[in-house]
Amino acid sequence: MAVRAALLLTLTAVSVSALGFTPDSPCAAVCIDSPDPDHPSGPGSSDTRAADVVCEDEPLRSSPRGQKFQRCLGCLQGSAFAQGSESDQAWFLDNLRYAVDYCVLGYPNATGVGSNPCMTSDACGRLAGALEDGIEDPSGAERFGYCDVDGGAMLGSSFDGCLQCVQAGSSHAYLTNFLIALAAGCAQKPAPGLLLGLNAT
Repeated sequence: MAVRAALLLTLTAVSVSALGFTPDSPCAAVCIDSPDPDHPSGPGSSDTRAADVVCEDEPLRSSPRGQKFQRCLGCLQGSAFAQGSESDQAWFLDNLRYAVDYCVLGYPNATGVGSNPCMTSDACGRLAGALEDGIEDPSGAERFGYCDVDGGAMLGSSFDGCLQCVQAGSSHAYLTNFLIALAAGCAQKPAPGLLLGLNAT
């Protein structure tokens, strides 16, 4: 599989009102949910929450939350900010993984999303281990740990099967970009302070 690392995400996508970002990140202003008055962009200011995820294209294009998600991911994608073991690039990928987990695999506890053909073991089910790895506690997960799960499934035939299934969906076109970005993260594994190489296709 040739990873299409050339991608600038068109971020009309999953909508969350609170997204993960590095404490004191310059992206805090666009990603934050409810600022802590003492630490407006510090730890705990925001994280990715299932209750805020919207999985259909049309509501996302017209939703204020969708626009916020677009701005936040756009900022994280272009931010080289890192602090300690955290970085905006890692949070960018974690937020994408959470969106795919929730909308495609129904994880974690995606009530109301319903089943879809991509959940099966013949499609994205084979990537469940990688996509779900550390997603409920990303601060304790290895930065690119998801890349090595199940023998590097994110860069193999399991990824291709999942991508083809998601591409076939008529109302989830943005998820294709998310998956490509996640695979690019595994192929490149940029060091802290460096950006993931994604350009328009």
